[in-house]
Amino acid sequence: MSAAVNVICELARKNPKNYLSLAPQLFKLLTDSTNNWMLIKIVKLVCLLFFFPFPFLFILQNITVQ
Repeated sequence: MSAAVNVICELARKNPKNYLSLAPQLFKLLTDSTNNWMLIKIVKLVCLLFFFPFPFLFILQNITVQ
């Protein structure tokens, strides 16, 4: 899983809008993971998406936490 997060992080630097649809899965990983390295990468990815000029917060607000 960590390798996949790392690859997505690298690809999102070039074109973040392609990865906005992963917001619910990233949020689930962020809340469920205990791997500190992966949490840091996910936070970096969320920051990339947050600073992209798209309403990422709107996507996060529509996630239902179970």
